[in-house]
Amino acid sequence: MIWFLILKCISGCIFGRIVNRVIENKGYTQDWFWWGFFFELYALIVACLLPKKVIHINEDENYFGSDESVVAHNASDDSKKMIAVSEVSKGWTCPLCGEMNAGYTGTCGCGYNTSGNI
Repeated sequence: MIWFLILKCISGCIFGRIVNRVIENKGYTQDWFWWGFFFELYALIVACLLPKKVIHINEDENYFGSDESVVAHNASDDSKKMIAVSEVSKGWTCPLCGEMNAGYTGTCGCGYNTSGNI
C-alpha cells in the first residue's frame, strides 16, 4: 500500500510539471500543477486541447493599453509639452527621452517633470 502512494506521488509530480509546462507554453498564466498531480493523463489531454493564446501588440498603444495617455514626441520639436492630469493617472511617455513612466510618478528618470519643468 505504501509503495502505491509513493508511486502515485512521483507520477503526480511528473504529470503536474508536464501539464504546467504545456499550459505555460500555450501562453496561459494559471498554475495547473495540481490539476496534473491529481488527474494526470486527463489533465494532460485537456491542456493539450486548449487553444494557444495569441498576444497582439499594438505599437500605437502604450504599455498601459490606452493610446489616450501617449504623449506624441516630435524629434524635430524640442519644446516641452504639458501632460494632462488624466494622462498622468494612466501612465505617460516622457516627451524628452521617450521612456514610459507609471501614472503615479511625476518625474521621469531624465529629469522631466509632468508640469513641464526640468
